[in-house]
Amino acid sequence: MPFISVPVILDATVYNGFLVDHDATAQSQIQGIKENHVFALARVLVAHHLENDLEIHLLHRHFILGDGEAMVHWEISCPNPDITNGNPPSVSIDVAKVMRCPEVAGEEFHPVMWFSADKDTLIPYEYAFTAKSSCQRRVVNRASTEKLSAFAKDFSAIVWQAGLENLISLKDKSCLAGAEYVAPDIRALFRVPFSIITIPSIYGRIVLTPRI
Repeated sequence: MPFISVPVILDATVYNGFLVDHDATAQSQIQGIKENHVFALARVLVAHHLENDLEIHLLHRHFILGDGEAMVHWEISCPNPDITNGNPPSVSIDVAKVMRCPEVAGEEFHPVMWFSADKDTLIPYEYAFTAKSSCQRRVVNRASTEKLSAFAKDFSAIVWQAGLENLISLKDKSCLAGAEYVAPDIRALFRVPFSIITIPSIYGRIVLTPRI
């Protein structure tokens, strides 16, 4: 199937084969992805009228998954540490945590990130709670299966031709973007708006700071 929109949970051994975050970042710099490849990949999104739904993402992992586990995203609201200058009293934060999942998640989860498994296939590798996330199946709702299949073939062909299959993925554009904060002990990732410098942790009064 050229594009998998049904939330089949990816096998953990495949996910564990992805480069860890710092290795993926280093390799992307060596291959000059921003300088040499982003424009060509973005043109495919525009050509298929998906630039408002999907964005190019660095394929990476932060944790090792066990059998039946997956990275699942949801959003929480936290007090805004800076309420000056008319800033809102709360901010949304994306939480991604390793969780045990059924093989087929049904309506409870939906895909939010995809990687190019071969030259014409995109497969989901991270997911979101449908009821707890602003990522509301935008790609699946807005585009037909035929349109998504044609896009998957064109996008994957460029990725594999450039030898970027281990570095390039796609992310639902409605997912919250920001700086990533890692909590290894609970195998969780917090993505916060770039305007936030420090935030209180949801599991204590620990201040999370960016890892540079």
